[in-house]
Amino acid sequence: MKIYRAPHIGGYWRETDSKEPNKYIDDWSPGNIIELDGTINKQGERHTLIGLELGENDIISLLNRLISYYKSEIINIEKQLLEQQENNKILMDAFCKIDALISFHRDRAPTITELTKAIKDIAEYYSLDNENDPPTPKWMKWENL
Repeated sequence: MKIYRAPHIGGYWRETDSKEPNKYIDDWSPGNIIELDGTINKQGERHTLIGLELGENDIISLLNRLISYYKSEIINIEKQLLEQQENNKILMDAFCKIDALISFHRDRAPTITELTKAIKDIAEYYSLDNENDPPTPKWMKWENL
């Protein structure tokens, strides 16, 4: 647990204390106060103690919020995974087309320049969010790749 203090207006949060769970969890029970040091300048003459009381409803509410947070994180991660899977499929399609062009159809290319241009066009087509028709070399059918 980290404890922060800030002025009421126009300030920023400064950490004043921290406690590891094992330092307060053994003594915790509903109604007990967890003692915290709210003093910013630990060597100063004035010291401020802060007491934190966490009841059962507080713990239940925090736990429910934590579960809710992780459920929404799981949903976000699943959405990202689906997007990445779609991107992966698109990239795999691109690599398969380029591989087929190089491995099996390179001899059909009239020149090495035409082959290079076809590879470049296919890579560019897949790298852009493109609504156009796929770039088919005049000497090759897209379906054959």
